[in-house]
Amino acid sequence: MRIKQLILKDYGPFRNYKISFVDDDDVCILLTGRNNEGKSSILNALKLLDAATRVIKKTKQEIIVDGDYYYKLLHQDTENLLIGRMVHNYIDNTVAKITGSFRDGLKVTVYINPKEDIIYADFEGRIPPDIHNVFGFIPPLGPLNENEDFINKLAYLKASIGTSLAPRHLRNHFQQILSSDEFEMVRQLVRKSWPDIELLDLEINHRTGKIYCYYKEQGTEREISWAGQGLQVWFQIITHLVRLRNSSILILDEPEINLHPEKQNELIQILRDYYQGSIIIATHSVELMNNVNVSHIINVQKRHTEPKVKSTSDRLYLDLVRSEIGSNFNLIASQFEDFELIIFTEDSFDYGIIQQLASLFGINRRAFNIPIHGFSEFRKCISYKHAYELLIGKEINYTLVLDRDYYPIEYLKDVVSNLRKSGIHVLFTPGKEIENMFLSPDVLSLLIPEVSRRNFTTTWDKTFESLRIDCYANYISLHKQFLNTKLDTKTITKQYTPAFEQKWNDPSKRHELIAGKAALKVLRDFYRRELKKNLSQSNLIEAIGKSRNRIGRQFIEDIYHLKSTAAEIK
Repeated sequence: MRIKQLILKDYGPFRNYKISFVDDDDVCILLTGRNNEGKSSILNALKLLDAATRVIKKTKQEIIVDGDYYYKLLHQDTENLLIGRMVHNYIDNTVAKITGSFRDGLKVTVYINPKEDIIYADFEGRIPPDIHNVFGFIPPLGPLNENEDFINKLAYLKASIGTSLAPRHLRNHFQQILSSDEFEMVRQLVRKSWPDIELLDLEINHRTGKIYCYYKEQGTEREISWAGQGLQVWFQIITHLVRLRNSSILILDEPEINLHPEKQNELIQILRDYYQGSIIIATHSVELMNNVNVSHIINVQKRHTEPKVKSTSDRLYLDLVRSEIGSNFNLIASQFEDFELIIFTEDSFDYGIIQQLASLFGINRRAFNIPIHGFSEFRKCISYKHAYELLIGKEINYTLVLDRDYYPIEYLKDVVSNLRKSGIHVLFTPGKEIENMFLSPDVLSLLIPEVSRRNFTTTWDKTFESLRIDCYANYISLHKQFLNTKLDTKTITKQYTPAFEQKWNDPSKRHELIAGKAALKVLRDFYRRELKKNLSQSNLIEAIGKSRNRIGRQFIEDIYHLKSTAAEIK
């Protein structure tokens, strides 16, 4: 059986919420979202559906509510539930409903009735023969008890196996829950999935009532409680995987806890290799998100009527977009939400400066940053834009911020024209790099005290003199490389050198051409040497805000689409 849809009405944090699951065999679905958005409530809803599948059509569970017949859930499945708190906003006389629709036409509804203090169920459609193996729950996993008592009450052991108590009873699970063949399966899977680790036999000390289990690592035998927490969790995952292998839908709650990122990456693969049904995982792990199809990520947001399901009807196009973007697609897409603006930058450091300046200027827009990792990757912005529109279905603004560097104006205009057709606004830094904004004379006059200005001017002039040759060489090199022409170096040098020289020799403009990062380092070194203190990023940001130079403000406003987006490239 495969669940197709889950509808929650007046349940927990949800007034009216619908989740449409991907209806594919052997699919791995991730429930993501911020804390307190309802992931745990969804898992509990699935647990109640599971409990309902085990009582429907059992005559001894029949009850009458308001004149209609229903099936009362078993006491052990509801005894620890506070029914009154499960109703949305604790509304009096409201019956919460959980409805699960399955692939074969079966529909099961769970009713949570605080007035009657009872939970019951009903169904529509045909009950399939495998109804008792629909859901399998792997509980939250944690460290093992160092000392574990042998448990004589099998009923208690079985009742706690799907709860937070499960890590305390792993050795008892080996001994009493698993058959000998199943325990051997656990040993084999551990051996295959964790190199150099072999799970050994169990021992029961009848005098003390303690039960032990050992493992071998590179020839040394240890009790499983001596293993690292990651290995302890791995033992548990494998155990539950074997125990629940016949379930149609396997559900895990934050299995990444205590797992190293490397093992998180392996987790999805081992689940796929050794489990044949659908998998639903509630998680915060980016590592897990990077290992599933992005269309299988469900971003739970209780304020909406439906979650942000990362899916699209145009799967072929989505796959094309994914191939164009590469390995970062799932990571980026997993963070998509309902934003006003997406800002592309060459790296996240540039965006940090943009954010700080926006805050300084009082700009407050819900923006999301995607670093494209270099000027040459600018075409990826088109694919990211398509991905957002496919996955979110909303038109928003897009801005790409690129280092101006020493590219010829003709080439920059081509880049703008290429991206403007796709609805992406392109801006180039006012100087070579974004750091050049900190180097304008108006900003420097605020940073350098008057008593130090003569020394600074000397240092500053020497800096320009020492960097001129490299800057000019890079200027000519990029012009030769990116001009759409067959002009030789001599002709390019003759034609474009005057523009470089004019700006370089102008004290009010030369800071735009210098290598910004290198010059900023000189500025900071001078500050430490002469003023005996550090020139922090916040100092630089504040100086831009106070300066008379309006270029920085105009640049930031343009990024956030707060002024005309038809800025001329000069």
